[in-house]
Amino acid sequence: KIAFIGNSNRHDTSLNHEIKLLEVSPEIESRITDRLDISFGLCVQSDDLRGYGDSSLDWKEGFGILSRYPERGTVHLGWVEPIERNPAGGVLHEVLKGDRSILSFSASDSGAIAFVSTDPTSPGELFLATSDGNNERQLTDRNGAWLSEVQLGEVSLVSVRATDAILLDAWLLAPPVKPTTEAPLILSVHGGPHWPAGWRFSFENQRLSALGYYVAVSNPRGGQGYGEEFSSSINGAWGQDDFEDVKHVAEQLSSNPSIDGSKLVLMGASYGGFMVCWAIAFTTMFRAAVAENAVIDLVSLAGTTSDGGYSMAEEIGGWPESHADTYHDMSPLTYAHQVQTPLLLIHGELDQNCPIGQSEQMYSALRRSGGEVSFVRIPGEGHAMVLNGSWLHRLQRWKALDAFLESHVLSMH
Repeated sequence: KIAFIGNSNRHDTSLNHEIKLLEVSPEIESRITDRLDISFGLCVQSDDLRGYGDSSLDWKEGFGILSRYPERGTVHLGWVEPIERNPAGGVLHEVLKGDRSILSFSASDSGAIAFVSTDPTSPGELFLATSDGNNERQLTDRNGAWLSEVQLGEVSLVSVRATDAILLDAWLLAPPVKPTTEAPLILSVHGGPHWPAGWRFSFENQRLSALGYYVAVSNPRGGQGYGEEFSSSINGAWGQDDFEDVKHVAEQLSSNPSIDGSKLVLMGASYGGFMVCWAIAFTTMFRAAVAENAVIDLVSLAGTTSDGGYSMAEEIGGWPESHADTYHDMSPLTYAHQVQTPLLLIHGELDQNCPIGQSEQMYSALRRSGGEVSFVRIPGEGHAMVLNGSWLHRLQRWKALDAFLESHVLSMH
């Protein structure tokens, strides 16, 4: 038998990722976690590649199938009982939890679990625990020397009630040196749109906090780890409840007495870039905005993205030929003439997920309408340049980002 992770539609990433079993001969597929409202195998989004391509399953006789799964911004590990031990299937025994993200793992024949864990104050170390998650101990200290030389900001969980009472999670990173006056806030929107943010180390956010910003990430509707209803609720309705969630989180965070509510920055990449460009067309609450490798025009994206537009068709509910109004109405480009917020566009010239024409269209539209816009093109980089771009290009991006924020936020009174 083969254990694997999949869902009922490979183009719809809002659906729960289930653990399944495949009988090789005769070929029979069994769903064993369909009764659980859990999406297995995913990790929390950050600015390094660890966890994205790592194995998400380990099957050990006598213990079950070990897998990771996101839950409200954390990534936990648990054993799932195979059908042979539990005909009903879907029994999960949680063994490793906590305010952290487990990136990779492996189990021995005795059930001992080796795993790499990260949290907002540690880039990650190797740990060992027994099969039931007890007797956990740290095996490595690869980052100890570096951590002793730097000051890191502290992260706190902020729970926000949406206007319809849904509980939203946000993580607020404070500057390592407490500012003497109110400080600006950068709110970052995750991509996907179904990749969650949460309890994971972020080099980018720590770097920005060291410059004097409060930095926040949040999980508006659409992110995984909160149940399938939450993650699929934005399908066909980008810029609706998700936008209200982002705006509400920004309002709540800006009420912090240490934060200057007049110096809010909205930032995001891919779908996060969509949300940035959408938000600034409908609110002026942000002093500045940064959109990277952004989704701007859904019609042209459907015809140029690397998967042929199938994922977009699932998100929207159909193709441009039959849903032209929806594609038009859900595109930030449609409302570019309403933008009054200074915008920095950053795009990799080799991006095949969201080709650079997306940002080119937004740039041209804002130039025509008199909007304040800057455009940085990064040669030789694709959609994941923040994760795997060359250090030369990452430095180019940092310099452009820092200069934009300095001129539009820090130096403004």
